[in-house]
Amino acid sequence: MAQSVKTSHPRSTFCFYVSGRHLGDDVLNQMRTVITRLSESRTWVIGPPTLADENDGEVRMIGGTLDLYTAIPPFGADLPKDVDRQHLEEVTEIVDALTLFSQRTDLEISFTLDQTYVGRIKSGEPDDLIKVGLLGEWKKAHGIA
Repeated sequence: MAQSVKTSHPRSTFCFYVSGRHLGDDVLNQMRTVITRLSESRTWVIGPPTLADENDGEVRMIGGTLDLYTAIPPFGADLPKDVDRQHLEEVTEIVDALTLFSQRTDLEISFTLDQTYVGRIKSGEPDDLIKVGLLGEWKKAHGIA
């Protein structure tokens, strides 16, 4: 498990959020519920996802973040395969939960990994960047169909 990861191993941040001018506390409370359920659903490698609520005065962003040990070269070679696989399971669980959230709320959810856009869920449907690019390639690296 994570004990085999060096304490100096770099981390990445997986972010997910909805954004808009008119997002209210109802959306915040719904996202809080999703994150609480996720947090209680498993043991997380580094820690459970955390809630984020930011407002720049014009646009409000509500979502969360998850810390991951980076697998980006050259650091991926030092990351134990079982830890990377657990991170894949964590991210997959978040995407699945947010797919249901998007279906229920009809809100679009965007995803970034270290501030690089990696896809979205719109109308309860993850796009190909998430399904094929992020999760699909990650699964391939672990020999998962």
